[in-house]
Amino acid sequence: MLPFTMAAMAFTYTVDGVEYECDSSKKTAVVTSFKADGSAGADIVIPEKIKARINQYVDFTEYTVTAIYLEELVKEKDRYKFITSIHAPHILQFSSSAALPELTDLEFGDNLERLRCSITPTKLKTIKWNPKAIKFVSGIFNNNKEIDFGKLVFENAINLRFEGCTKLKSVDMGKVPLTAQGIYFNFKNSGLTQITFPEKLQMIYEGAFEGCSELS
Repeated sequence: MLPFTMAAMAFTYTVDGVEYECDSSKKTAVVTSFKADGSAGADIVIPEKIKARINQYVDFTEYTVTAIYLEELVKEKDRYKFITSIHAPHILQFSSSAALPELTDLEFGDNLERLRCSITPTKLKTIKWNPKAIKFVSGIFNNNKEIDFGKLVFENAINLRFEGCTKLKSVDMGKVPLTAQGIYFNFKNSGLTQITFPEKLQMIYEGAFEGCSELS
């Protein structure tokens, strides 16, 4: 018999230098940080599931990893300078308020919905993702001059920010369903030459295409 009754709660657990916050009721886990000693490695790989336990008195339980949420590091701004790539093909959301100064490569799967950075990773060169599933993009691509985006086709977007992306040429939002919430987008100073809007789009925010000299 256990010495106490377990209530549904959140707890932290570290696997291979990656710290997760686990929800014992939903059986889900979220990446919250990487150890400062670099034990997670320069090439971060986030699995679909981890095994964790809240203490030594209970068995290990399987948790599904759903997101990466990195908090702002006021006193350790260079903590993640060892990270050059992140591979997380199963998560739904990626959000970072921490600096990732040496990050060059990102890999996500078909189900990523949210992609946000408060501090733009300025060395980012490649990304593998599925734009059709994306709902929210902000901060991660600001003034990116390295990524060749090809033609981006969005079908679920509500917020898209690609300011200064000089290699962005073509965007198709024709299948995005318009709701009362609408859709916000900003392609200011990008290399955009072609764009397809949803059929019943009623409003374009001021400055959304400012500096897009090649857009016809």
